[in-house]
Amino acid sequence: IFAPILALLQCVPSILANIIEDCVTDIKSDQIDVERKERILQGLLFFLKNPKLTPIFRAEINLKILRSAARCIERCTASGPLDTLGGTFSIEVQVLVGFDESSEEV
Repeated sequence: IFAPILALLQCVPSILANIIEDCVTDIKSDQIDVERKERILQGLLFFLKNPKLTPIFRAEINLKILRSAARCIERCTASGPLDTLGGTFSIEVQVLVGFDESSEEV
């Protein structure tokens, strides 16, 4: 079931960048409830922890967006009900691709 999605993401890495940007937009939104934001973060973590997606996340097009997303998500979820999940996402990103202070924010 996951193979066609993986193949698509490998062929067009920019799709993953668009997914990350859309997820960050939803997490930043005051219009989205906490449960939906939690599901979005869990979905991002699922993709992030999948070893088959590691090379796609490390693709140049996704590096800046992923690092920026981690900082934004951590800031947006700090001191709230999603604090732990946002921190976990940020740590997983740092472990996967490292942290670059010069990245622009999503």
